Amino acid sequence: MDIIPSPKKNVIMDATSLSSLMSCGRFYDIRFNHRLVSMKGKSNSLEVGSLIHKVFEVYYKHMIDGFPKVTAIGQALTAGQLYVTGCPHCADASNPTPSCGHEPGEYPGMQNTAEHNEKWNVGWRFALDTCTQYFEFYKNDAFIPLSVEQVKGESAVRGR
Repeated sequence: MDIIPSPKKNVIMDATSLSSLMSCGRFYDIRFNHRLVSMKGKSNSLEVGSLIHKVFEVYYKHMIDGFPKVTAIGQALTAGQLYVTGCPHCADASNPTPSCGHEPGEYPGMQNTAEHNEKWNVGWRFALDTCTQYFEFYKNDAFIPLSVEQVKGESAVRGR
């Protein structure tokens, strides 16, 4: 019986786990190896990042579908507001088929982010205003992405 395990030939990491490992080995170990998460939900920075991510995801999906910019911006900011308040039907991630039509847990509501900035925490109002400024800055841009949030395939690094 071998005491030392044989080395792994295939190591598969996604971008989140790789950047976590590169920035803080202890965080990576706690989050991905031991699967421990905060009981208080996402931190302020993760909530604000998720809010902005949702706004731009909805905006670019509407642009891909051929909606006018004004409509895409309106839908994106509405989705941002829904992300802040939370959808009562899909906020429960354990519900596999929410009646609202969203993905389970897609609009959970923000628990650790206030409306306005407090000390070092960014408020959700500031995040939505920043999105509005982005839309205003790029209002004359003709760029339309080909896809948003769509996995095209997986790649694996093979060992020799």
